[in-house]
Amino acid sequence: MKAAGWGLLVMAAGMFAPVAGCYVPKSQLVNFETTNRVLAEQNRAQLVEIENLKAHSRQTEDQLIRAEQELAARDQAVPKGPRITGDLARPSQ
Repeated sequence: MKAAGWGLLVMAAGMFAPVAGCYVPKSQLVNFETTNRVLAEQNRAQLVEIENLKAHSRQTEDQLIRAEQELAARDQAVPKGPRITGDLARPSQ
């Protein structure tokens, strides 16, 4: 059967399924409803956790910006002159 034929068959099945109705055993329905509630609660908890992580990320970024600004201000306050670097900066033992 060609693709168009399969499409018509699927569409026809989709039209008749609601009319024919579906029977699901009560125990299976209860099981699916319970699973749905558990997954919905997990989803809500994960959304809350994501929002908390975003807030923490913003706070950490703000703290980093303040630290960088403080270092820049200190760097500007230090007189510009020759600096001792490398092994010369370490005290001899």
